[in-house]
Amino acid sequence: MAVQVHDDRTIAAGAAEDVDATLTQAEAALMPAQRFVIAHTAALQVAAWVLVQRRARVVGRPHVWGVLARVAPELAEWAEFFDALHLKRRAAEAGAVGLVTSREADDLIREVRSFAQAAGVTVGAHG
Repeated sequence: MAVQVHDDRTIAAGAAEDVDATLTQAEAALMPAQRFVIAHTAALQVAAWVLVQRRARVVGRPHVWGVLARVAPELAEWAEFFDALHLKRRAAEAGAVGLVTSREADDLIREVRSFAQAAGVTVGAHG
């Protein structure tokens, strides 16, 4: 069995590609609720990358935004912001398509790009 060794730059580049691809998918989605949910997924990808980089010790199934605020205090405001959107995301996933406006979805995409930059994940600036 071959073992691949990645340095932090390779991992960061892979994370950036994943987040960028998810944001591109969000921008291409036709419905605002879809754009919102997909953009929020990109934010979760950024949070996961930070937790991996910080080698966060996680026991059980903790709330990702709470763990992020604990292990990366400089991102605590971002964690609170995205955590506050959790219920709206769940409602949009459940079919409440009118709950999210086009402006809200587009704003969230921009916010995720800013969050990624603050977290050290460099993504392209599409929209």
